[in-house]
Amino acid sequence: EACFALAEICFGSDDAALKRKEAANQADALGAITCAMRMEPDRVGVQQKACIALNCICAGTNTEALARKQSAADAGALLAIVNAMRTHRRPGGDSSDIQKWAQLALANITWSSSPLKDA
Repeated sequence: EACFALAEICFGSDDAALKRKEAANQADALGAITCAMRMEPDRVGVQQKACIALNCICAGTNTEALARKQSAADAGALLAIVNAMRTHRRPGGDSSDIQKWAQLALANITWSSSPLKDA
C-alpha cells in the first residue's frame, strides 16, 4: 500500500507534482520502493504497485526527471523490475498487469537517458 500511496502522491506534471516527486527522491523513496520489490518478490500487489510508483516518480524528461531516473537505476530498480517480470510471467490476470506496468517502468526510467538505455 505504501508504494501505491507514493504513486498517488507523485502523480501529475504540474509544479506541485514536480515538487512532490523531488521530495520523494530526496527522501530515498526510489530506494525504498526497490527494497520492497526485493523483499517481497512473490507478492503480486507489491510488484505491481511498485512499478506504478516508479512510473509516477520517474516521469518526465527535464533535468530533475533525469536525475530521478538515475536515482532509480542506482537503487537497483531496473534489475528489480526485470526480476518482477521474470517471476510473474504467467499469461492473464495479475501477471499481465505486472508485465504491463513493468514494461512501462523500464521504458520510463530509460527514456531520454542514453546511459541508462545502454545499461
